[in-house]
Amino acid sequence: MKPVNFLLLLVLSVIWGGSFIFTRILAPVLGPVLTADLRLLVGGAVLLPFVWGILVRDRRRLPLGFLLVLGIFNSGIPFLLYSFAALHIPGSVSAITNSLTPVFTAVYAALWLGEAFTFRKGAGLVLGVTGVAVISAGGSFLLNPWSLLAVLAGVGATNFYALSGVAIKRKGLNINPIVMAGVTQMAAGAVIFPVSLAFPVPGPVTGGTVLLVLAFGALCSGLAYVIYFRLIAQEGPTRALSVTFLIPVFGVFWGNLFLKEIIDGSTILGMAVILTGTYLVVFPGRRRHREGSAPGAEAVPPADILLSSEERL
Repeated sequence: MKPVNFLLLLVLSVIWGGSFIFTRILAPVLGPVLTADLRLLVGGAVLLPFVWGILVRDRRRLPLGFLLVLGIFNSGIPFLLYSFAALHIPGSVSAITNSLTPVFTAVYAALWLGEAFTFRKGAGLVLGVTGVAVISAGGSFLLNPWSLLAVLAGVGATNFYALSGVAIKRKGLNINPIVMAGVTQMAAGAVIFPVSLAFPVPGPVTGGTVLLVLAFGALCSGLAYVIYFRLIAQEGPTRALSVTFLIPVFGVFWGNLFLKEIIDGSTILGMAVILTGTYLVVFPGRRRHREGSAPGAEAVPPADILLSSEERL
């Protein structure tokens, strides 16, 4: 990896690791629905100049109906789920559950795209679920019905990311990824905005809150997508997806530094188990390289499937 791209990978990890801390701070103030919606709208607005320039250059019509649905499932619902989770569990725990996205992507790709579901991928799935159970049973947060539901919400968000990636692959879209990111976020934000008006804002909303919202959307949704797509274009999806392993590390670090979130043995152990499972899914074994790839070639899921992992997020 080029030195500049390695630096960008670290920057992306810092940003996306911090996204869960932003959510943890803003959700109790704005409510989960408005927090998710403002992230979508600000992030989409940051990407609009890029989107406009690309559309003017390419002069292509977009499947707006599909992009609207994709935006809701790939960004809107996951952001809502993580915002809800932020009310009941540490942001670091949400960051760790986010690492399951490639694991569930492998499952759905096997079901609907006909990709092989190997023993290695099955082991990764089992380890991922086990890691979530280890964290939930630990002492880093009070385990009650609400916190358990919050953990499940985080896991559910990764399923929506995975399903959306498979939908993109099945649809066979040939759309610039920055256009896809910008349009889907703006569309989802526009749909959720009327819903957000039905929920009171817990408050108090200060100038600092506004600045946090702007930074949250601009950095974690706008800038982060631009960096991620650059890494995919220049380094390939496998190396770009290595951000999956760094996000939980920075998520745990930021949570402890700014919110004094507890990092106990179960958190570290659960994170290690989940990341081991993710590694088994993301990086193919030697046998697969020998059978399906030339020496040095990347044997990985298609890039357009991986584009849905935030995130996202």
